[in-house]
Amino acid sequence: MRPSAAQRPPSPSAVPRRLLGGLTVAVALLLPALAASLAGPVTTAAAQEDAPLRPVHLVTVQGEIDLGLAALIERATVEAEEADAAALVVLVDTPGGRLDAVLRMRDALLGTSVPTVAFVDRDAFSAGALVAIASERLWVAPGAVIGAATPVLGDGTTADEKTISAVRAVFRATAAERGRDPAVAEAMVDPDVAVDGLVAAGTLATLDVTQARTFGYADGVAADLEELLAGLGLADAPRVDVDPALAERLVRFLTSSVVAGLLLSVGLWLLVGDVLGGGGLGLGAVLGGGAIATFLFGHLLAGLAGLESVVLLVLGIVLIAVEVLVLPGVGIAGASGVLAVVGGAALAMVDRDADVVPREAFVSAFSVAGLALIGAVVLLVGALLLAGRAARRGRPTVTRRGGRLVLASDVGGAHATGLVGTRGVTVTALHPAGVVEVAGERVDVVAEAGYLPAGTTVEIVVDEGYRRVVRATPEGTPPD
Repeated sequence: MRPSAAQRPPSPSAVPRRLLGGLTVAVALLLPALAASLAGPVTTAAAQEDAPLRPVHLVTVQGEIDLGLAALIERATVEAEEADAAALVVLVDTPGGRLDAVLRMRDALLGTSVPTVAFVDRDAFSAGALVAIASERLWVAPGAVIGAATPVLGDGTTADEKTISAVRAVFRATAAERGRDPAVAEAMVDPDVAVDGLVAAGTLATLDVTQARTFGYADGVAADLEELLAGLGLADAPRVDVDPALAERLVRFLTSSVVAGLLLSVGLWLLVGDVLGGGGLGLGAVLGGGAIATFLFGHLLAGLAGLESVVLLVLGIVLIAVEVLVLPGVGIAGASGVLAVVGGAALAMVDRDADVVPREAFVSAFSVAGLALIGAVVLLVGALLLAGRAARRGRPTVTRRGGRLVLASDVGGAHATGLVGTRGVTVTALHPAGVVEVAGERVDVVAEAGYLPAGTTVEIVVDEGYRRVVRATPEGTPPD
């Protein structure tokens, strides 16, 4: 039997032909892939050359660290992420500042996905040291110093042991997160921490340029920003300066200890003046409420004032208005209102959501608010004494009438006696304001003691021209 075609072995001449055909097919299949692999790097390099350079964002932390700078750093990190920036460079030159503000700055720097670089030129003391440590890379200028970060109170005294321990933990954790020696960071906060070759126990660590480089707290030294960017390989990158916005400038201004205290003092002075005088809300009370509202607005922008602060401040102003308009002379509502204003103002000055909230922060805030109240009372008493002295000398530019400070000269109809002692009949009910008919003329008045029904015979007891206070005569109340 002859074997079938499938069983017969291939002829010697058929084998080379089959191998050649197979190689031809393989080459045809692999050639495009090989060409693509060879052309790939060339195409990528060309695309990279044509692609725009990623920008470098620059933000400056200079002067005292406050809530406005915290808001600036938070915005700078967000804008750098949105722009896909190559780096966010933080220029640091500060003696320190608020603990709650720098904790917000630390969180923003640790939480951003953009590479961060701190450039210390020239000082990074206290809170400024934490800003530098929280950055991914840390460069310094010749002569720069970093450290001396123990927390202190407003009067310059060192904070309590509990606060020092908490801040020390924050510095240690931040340094460890950035791959730096935690013991060095702790030594900046607590003088009891010793670091071999750097600082002995009993002295706060403050690093110069050489020490910073030796202990891993300086990745490089640059004389200026140009040299820094060149060292980072970003000399040709576009630069974007992140400047403070209007809201951040307002926060820095309105939350400063001097301006905040002044707004509270002026506001309380004018409101307390109405409480002591009684008889109605005048322009002074409106201005006082405006000053306190401005104080609250600044702290709302800073993210400090919460709902409880707003409620206490509004409640305080309402109670003061009740004392003036409804219950003049009683004193309980007015005193409660003043205390509510002081409490609301104090709470508005403390960031209760911060990682570290020292007890001294509350003490300091209540001290500022309390001093503002004392200052308001002293100003008011001083004004009364000056008015009395001027009156005794025969030059009464300001005098006291009906328990209130008024102009002695005619202003808007006010004069020495005015309508004091004149009687009339209420045309409308007084709640406590209303209208009285006096000698055939309608006069706007305010009741001295709350509600008076229409048809009541009253006597004018205070006349300040723009405001007249009346009191019901013994026989004046009409029968029910």
